[in-house]
Amino acid sequence: MSDFGGKIQALMDETYSEWQKEENKGKGKWDILDNFSAAHQIAVTFGNFNYQVENGGLEQWIYNGYFHDDSENLIEYLEIGAEIDERCRTILDKVYKLDQYAQETDCDRYGSYHDPDDGESGFIGEMINCDAFDKWYYESCGNDDWWGIVCGIIDKVQGQEPVPSAERTADDKPSVLEQIREARKNPQPHIPAKAREKGAPDLEL
Repeated sequence: MSDFGGKIQALMDETYSEWQKEENKGKGKWDILDNFSAAHQIAVTFGNFNYQVENGGLEQWIYNGYFHDDSENLIEYLEIGAEIDERCRTILDKVYKLDQYAQETDCDRYGSYHDPDDGESGFIGEMINCDAFDKWYYESCGNDDWWGIVCGIIDKVQGQEPVPSAERTADDKPSVLEQIREARKNPQPHIPAKAREKGAPDLEL
């Protein structure tokens, strides 16, 4: 029987063991993660997301600073996962919208935003239907089948590691993460907060 969740936990444990060393005290999570493999980065990002959502909902993930720290990387991983499983597409829809709102407004680490166009302020989690998302997530994710999808994302990323620029030829294709990062360089036009349907369910969530 597969234990995909155990594989993810083992990767997380390796990362946090390094973070707990005396010489790493005071360093940020990504200061540590940047020295680990893509597998470790994906495992920690999804593991943190799962823990926060299951214990306090998507709003807790935002308020505790994980959205600020992890959303860009999580979006990249979810875009890969969306080719594997529809659940990744559902989560991507929510996180991407939050990320767009944050970029369009003056949003702080804890999810409080101020829209300079219309002067509106609030908590960015109110922009989507977090309660409906949480209910869906509890019912659909967090099981070993879900962690199998996360392991599939890891396998896909590791199977397309970028070729070092010094060794790259015209025949080398960009890695999957490089392709996603290139596509994200074209931002969407700004939509003032009042023009959005706050809390409106997306993808029936």
